[in-house]
Amino acid sequence: MPKTEILFQGIIDNNFHIDAIKNIAGIDQINELIFCVAFARSEGVDLVLNEINVDISKIQFYLGVRNGITSIQSVNTLLKKKIKTFCVDTGKSGVLFHPKIYLSSNNQTGYSIIGSANLTESGLARNIETSFLLEFDLTDQSDQQAFTLLKNSVIQLPNNHPNNVKEIHNQREIIQMLWDGILIDENIIVKNNPAQKKNPSKSKTTKPINSFRK
Repeated sequence: MPKTEILFQGIIDNNFHIDAIKNIAGIDQINELIFCVAFARSEGVDLVLNEINVDISKIQFYLGVRNGITSIQSVNTLLKKKIKTFCVDTGKSGVLFHPKIYLSSNNQTGYSIIGSANLTESGLARNIETSFLLEFDLTDQSDQQAFTLLKNSVIQLPNNHPNNVKEIHNQREIIQMLWDGILIDENIIVKNNPAQKKNPSKSKTTKPINSFRK
């Protein structure tokens, strides 16, 4: 059975998702590092890439799109770095691809972070977010099977849903996705977009919660 820890970013000091991602990306002789998230923004992608030191051939990103949040800037950054990137489009604005899974492994150990943190600066370092950090012993048959099942649920998305999961190969593809409204431009503020989260002013009656921020 995998070892389990709780990440409670913002409530527990020094319990940030970006640090946990850095740790699981820093294992010896890493075989793979997989990101599977609903939302991605350029500041989140930059934060992760600045904190990890992994051969890009071992990295994969699976990003939800058509959600009013994932941006052309985030995908373009990965494209420029030549990192294998897939965009997951449910084809429906009312149905989101909504997981937040981070995976890494070597021959002996697998790690996963599963919870609420998206690939955004706020999700990784500012928001109040919670996740399970799981450590799998890949020399144990039960742990190995559980980790493989979890990993395959992500990496088999392109084969299982070829009409909805597309690997990004060039900038022309992401520009077309922008034109089609599947990606958004971070430099443009879209008014009255129900998919965009509003940022209301501070409440006059509720005192802001005390939370830790990185």
